[in-house]
Amino acid sequence: MAHDTLLERLWARLADAPSDGEAAQLLADALQSDGDRGRRALGELLALERELQREPRWRRRIVRATTALREAHATELLGPLAGLPALARDVPGVRASIEWGPLGVRTLSLRQDLREGDASDIARLLDEALALPALRLLERLEVNVVLFGGPFDAHRDVVALLARRAPPSLRTLTLQELGDPWGEPLGVEPCALAPLSSLSRLRALCVVGSEVALDKLALPSLHTLRLEGALPAAVLAAIAAARWPALEVLQLGFDAEAAVSPVPPIRALLDGRCAPRLRELTLDTYGTARHGPALVEAIATSPQRPHLAEVALDRVDRATSDALLARREAFAHLTRLGARPDVGPRPLRLKGLCRHVDCGEHRLERAEDDRFVEVEIDEPRVRVREGRIGHPGRLRVLDTGWRGCHREIEARRLDGYRTVRAAYGGRRDEVPNRELWDAIRARPDAPAPYRAYAEWLRAWGLPRAELIELQCARAERPDDARVARREAALLGDDHTAEILLGELRPHVAGVASPSLVLEWRFGFVRAATLTALPGDDDLDAAAEVVALLLDHPSGRLLEELALANLSPDAASRVQAAVRGRGRRARITRG
Repeated sequence: MAHDTLLERLWARLADAPSDGEAAQLLADALQSDGDRGRRALGELLALERELQREPRWRRRIVRATTALREAHATELLGPLAGLPALARDVPGVRASIEWGPLGVRTLSLRQDLREGDASDIARLLDEALALPALRLLERLEVNVVLFGGPFDAHRDVVALLARRAPPSLRTLTLQELGDPWGEPLGVEPCALAPLSSLSRLRALCVVGSEVALDKLALPSLHTLRLEGALPAAVLAAIAAARWPALEVLQLGFDAEAAVSPVPPIRALLDGRCAPRLRELTLDTYGTARHGPALVEAIATSPQRPHLAEVALDRVDRATSDALLARREAFAHLTRLGARPDVGPRPLRLKGLCRHVDCGEHRLERAEDDRFVEVEIDEPRVRVREGRIGHPGRLRVLDTGWRGCHREIEARRLDGYRTVRAAYGGRRDEVPNRELWDAIRARPDAPAPYRAYAEWLRAWGLPRAELIELQCARAERPDDARVARREAALLGDDHTAEILLGELRPHVAGVASPSLVLEWRFGFVRAATLTALPGDDDLDAAAEVVALLLDHPSGRLLEELALANLSPDAASRVQAAVRGRGRRARITRG
């Protein structure tokens, strides 16, 4: 068999089954015998990855060898991508972020800021990059364009290129086209996505901010479709007119103030034929909430309604709440109903409509008698709702403020309740996936399950995805200064910190007592040091901060907690808070 033919067959085999160890070994051997320097270097990398899987005890040595090989052959391996600055740098031109996997480059992110008169270079660079052997098994591609002036056809060339040259291994594609947040509307021409129909194995498509046209788009393997932006009714109609046989997760943002109502296409989309496997539906409204009741009616009367497990609506006003209550039997089977207002009070009347109604509260449950407690802080009041799961429960209003809120939560935990949902600033930190989380629990020190979880989170645009990938890369390449700088920039970003830390931010910044120093690993806090500032004699403050950390998704895997400058009484309360949550974090006192 000719050498090039063998390589093509092996690449095709691995595109179908990336975990095929035999094919990976054969590909490594074949590339190492190639006359091209770039292919030989890639073959050596693949051989080192195979050795790492066989001999994990030599991990440190193999990782050093892999890093040195990538640096020595960066030009041959990455071509025009080798000299690009990191995404975190604010410089002209195209910036890039590259994540390596066991079969070459796994994830490629490109970004360019365009001003009036500029030309986009992303399509040209991508065209050259996709010809490289190191990108033949690319799984995830993200293209970000920020427009300062215009209009531009920022993604048109990229879409046309991918229609011709996208590798068969590509599973996740993200196209973000964002305007200057302080500028005027850009009037960007819609980008036709129909050419992407050639990507028949694509699993997740995320288009953020860009005006798109979906006519004749057909992606039979698509699992997740996320379109963020003020989509016109014509785009919604195009989605409803297509067939999505594998689609399970759908998130749409539409223009509620447009002259044409979005309700008819949403109703058509839920007819049971368009997306028969749809389980999760999120509708983001841009503008007013005037279509809320009609959307509720469309969902409640749709053939797809019995198959939905999660529904999320934003801008839920009183009229929308009334419509949900009038149709309560249609939503009783849901595992989660998201009903968050844009402004004003939360629609707490919806409690009990289904098992979990997410209005942004802290929820605890006790399994032995099927009871729940939800605590919401609205300074200076605290609203506490409790009762049997699946029922509205009884509401109490307390004038105890922020500290009273956490004391109420602590008392419930000591009474056998466990947190099932924590709210931080009204922002959703994660999208549940029990299978992926169980894999992390089973192998907490292996990067592979975290990377799978990061891929899940990335489809929703959540920053923990990038943090996981960066910290997995740092574990493999501890001396990589570019990865370290990007990680520091990500954790230093205000928007990211608000999601990853929530109410812990002032304690991590050292401006509130007690201060908190965190040690991250694979996207989660593994160790923390809690230090009371001089003059702080509040015995409950340390326990309350530890409670915040343990309840936050970032603290799920906390293993070590060091206490400094705490009185014996305050330290004992911290220990009680940890025990009350059933956690086994090791506590030391300095």
